[in-house]
Amino acid sequence: MALNRYDVSDSSTWKNRFTKSGLKWDGLINSGKIIIPVVLLIFFNSMSSIIYIVQDETNIKIKLVIFLFALLAFPLGIKYAFVQANLFVQKFYGLPDDYTTRQLIKDKLFVPPPLPSFLEKKIDLPFIILTKVEDLDKEKYRHARWFGGPALLVIYDGVAVYVERGNEFSRVLGPGIPLSVLEHHERIKAIVDLRPMKKEDVVQAWTKDGVQVDAHVQAGVQILSSDEAKQRLVVLEEGQNVTRLVYPFDPDNIKRVVENVAVGISGEELSEKTWHDAAMGSITGGIKAHISRYSLNELITRSENSPQFLSFEVSSMLFDNISSNLANSGYRLLELQITKFVPVDEEIKEKLEEYWKAKREKKEIIRKGRAEAQDIRVRQNARTIAYQDFLSKRISQLQEISRDGRNTINVDVVSSTEATVMLLTQVFEKSGKDPLLGTFVAREMLKTLDALRDQLKS
Repeated sequence: MALNRYDVSDSSTWKNRFTKSGLKWDGLINSGKIIIPVVLLIFFNSMSSIIYIVQDETNIKIKLVIFLFALLAFPLGIKYAFVQANLFVQKFYGLPDDYTTRQLIKDKLFVPPPLPSFLEKKIDLPFIILTKVEDLDKEKYRHARWFGGPALLVIYDGVAVYVERGNEFSRVLGPGIPLSVLEHHERIKAIVDLRPMKKEDVVQAWTKDGVQVDAHVQAGVQILSSDEAKQRLVVLEEGQNVTRLVYPFDPDNIKRVVENVAVGISGEELSEKTWHDAAMGSITGGIKAHISRYSLNELITRSENSPQFLSFEVSSMLFDNISSNLANSGYRLLELQITKFVPVDEEIKEKLEEYWKAKREKKEIIRKGRAEAQDIRVRQNARTIAYQDFLSKRISQLQEISRDGRNTINVDVVSSTEATVMLLTQVFEKSGKDPLLGTFVAREMLKTLDALRDQLKS
């Protein structure tokens, strides 16, 4: 098959390295290399047998039996070859005995040839539909990891495929029309989830003063995308206009992320970590380094000169440092939270709990005292306003019942000191209810108000 322009360092050439039409023409040539020699061999063997029978008619029945046997030997031999090939593939890849690879071998050897469009819909390459990472573990798609193509890849928005050829990197494929082609010798190394991932972990670290602590961490991470990838438009379905992906597909960053994933130990077996596990490892490492630079009191006690671990300033600094380190590896840090931070030592933990309990009680007492003081202030202010209003009304009433004709009381007396006003209004309130004292108190109170007014003016 004639290859299109391909450069391992140029991601724009990866998708079209192999095409569907090129794969079918290449498959037709490879199938012809197998079918044509077999057909010619059957033809010449049949013709020679016929000529032999015609030329010598003796023992014709025996010759016919030999001819039929020779004629059937070819299909039986081909079938036997497929059976042996199936057994070889099972042993080579360590597959279960009940796992058959006959159809896979046929698909690899006999690719459907180029056909008109109305026939191509019925006879086409097998499809592998990938909507999430777990889809490749399905029984009908699992072979793409170890046996490879040929196949058409239907990749949905939110995932990308890392493909190897000959145990070397081939390309990274993502969503879009035309569909990507998995070539005969290519296999899917990894499926990468492009959606944001939320991870949790418990970080055990030592502070500067030698106290071991547990920090419960929650982080949101995603594969980093370049501005160009965010603006790239693709066609997701035939007949539709171009659209922008919800989860940007950046082949170069995906390649870097997959190749940076390390091998970890799961139980007693080695296994490859996922990209988000690797990102979480970088995050926890950054938190450990941060904790080791401060003492326990500096991390948990608010002080002018000692940054607090859970305060906004330190969290912002920690977020920026970790985010910068992750970006160098192809990751994007979306969020970072420390949901719990406690010493491992129970005695230290109990003392800290007592300290924070006392601090909470102190804050509660202060808050309650301030609330009560504010309540008293509000009530006294309301009472003063009410007394002032009451005093104004009393002055008007006293002017009406006064016998000595004094009507020159200035209402400005209301603006006297708060203590004097409250005292006068209390006297008015109590004496005004007595019919005998009302007139006498009114006359005397007017004198008092006049004296008070003259004193205030002076």
